[in-house]
Amino acid sequence: MSAADDLQRTAWELRSPFLEWCAELARRNDSAEWWASPLAARSPYDRFFERVCKLALGQETPPPPVPDARGPGLLRRAVARFGANDLDPRHRRRVLERHGLGAPRPFAGDALLVTWVDARSFAADGSYRDPHLGRLAALLRDRGLEVAFLARVLPSFPFADAVARLAASGETFLFPDAYLTLDDHRACAARANAFAPELDEGPVAGAAALAREQVASGRSAQAAALAYEPLARRLAEAGVRPERIVHTYEGHPWELSLARAVRAHLPGARLVGYENLNMPRLALSMFPGPGEPRPLPHRLVTNGPAYAEVLLADGWPRDVVRVGCGLRHEELWRRPPSRGPRTGAVVAATEIDPLRAAELAAKAVAAFGDDVAVKAHPLVPRDALPAGVRLDERPLDELLAGADVLLHTTSAVAYEALALGVPPVFVRGDSSLDLDPLEFAPDLHWTARTPDELRAAAAGIARLDLDVWRPRAREAAERAIAPPADECVGAFL
Repeated sequence: MSAADDLQRTAWELRSPFLEWCAELARRNDSAEWWASPLAARSPYDRFFERVCKLALGQETPPPPVPDARGPGLLRRAVARFGANDLDPRHRRRVLERHGLGAPRPFAGDALLVTWVDARSFAADGSYRDPHLGRLAALLRDRGLEVAFLARVLPSFPFADAVARLAASGETFLFPDAYLTLDDHRACAARANAFAPELDEGPVAGAAALAREQVASGRSAQAAALAYEPLARRLAEAGVRPERIVHTYEGHPWELSLARAVRAHLPGARLVGYENLNMPRLALSMFPGPGEPRPLPHRLVTNGPAYAEVLLADGWPRDVVRVGCGLRHEELWRRPPSRGPRTGAVVAATEIDPLRAAELAAKAVAAFGDDVAVKAHPLVPRDALPAGVRLDERPLDELLAGADVLLHTTSAVAYEALALGVPPVFVRGDSSLDLDPLEFAPDLHWTARTPDELRAAAAGIARLDLDVWRPRAREAAERAIAPPADECVGAFL
């Protein structure tokens, strides 16, 4: 038996009460430590809201209290993990010094772009390309603005390799580890370790115990988010005073900490978030609760009008939200829509979550056998997928060009499928919340949970009049990810 339908129903019933509870907790605990915590962010990746929904479904009495995980042990572990590896700030500082980048440098230009670096950040010829902000730096420079990057290297990519490539790219990069000290990291770990928020029971009996457990398990990430406060202070002390700071926005703890820190230490800078296509309304990190003193960017730029309408309808300040375009997806609009003959080809494109990726792959194979090509997210470990899955490592645009059906979960590939004329099927989970990226266009895509339902959806798509569906799908895709144009840079200014 699957509780998927009951879980989804419960989530929608609890959405408003949960956001109201979070807003009240924020007013009660308003502090740097609170906004760096997983409770404040309520990210779908942490699954806290999902756990509260499951508690409402399946637990008749509150769980026993979770022991408080404070004490010297966590601080010792946080500092002890700074060994000779990429997690060690001393190691990272030594790497930067080898390339002449270890000392704090000033920057008083027009725009500081905050970005992540991994293998996707480098083209085949070794040149730098920003996979998160697209062509924004070039567009700003075309307007005569001086631009630099604040680069954070993802753990999936060797730090030394990333710094060497970035140093040779000709771009201007600032690195947090050139500004933060070991004492800054220790102080943030101590603050996270001491964090004990005031909690009430919330909309579900036992939710407070789950909240304490969430805090206890998230102290390391909380310390990392807290580090944006001393980072902003150190940047200001070093003469880094840009007119605007731009970063991708999903409502994560580090983003809330950054918003708070910029206002405190870089008051002359305008903070601009660029939403990261996290459009489902159950992705609660994107939605402030009523009256919540949530630190928001001065401006939030969307990829298109569709999500701007969702955010404004759900309480975002009208003077903050601006409609931009899909700077990350410029290549999408250069590719012609699929027009080839139907072959029955099915592509399953996974998201970054390994469990959801494995579930999607297993259902796709159960429904279509060897006829399905599975395209795994670059950061999904291949050993996390079920045995017997036929992985296809070709570029996604090449796979979609020959596909008749796309199977997906929470992924921006759904918008690409609409644009390229490939009917998408959202594959629901058996035991997790469904975050459907195409819920704004319910009549243009399909949903299915079981292999039988997947086959039924594919059969319906085979009977579809594509000449009628494709123009409407293309229009919806343009509302979600507006085709890039030079003038859309104005939304960031």
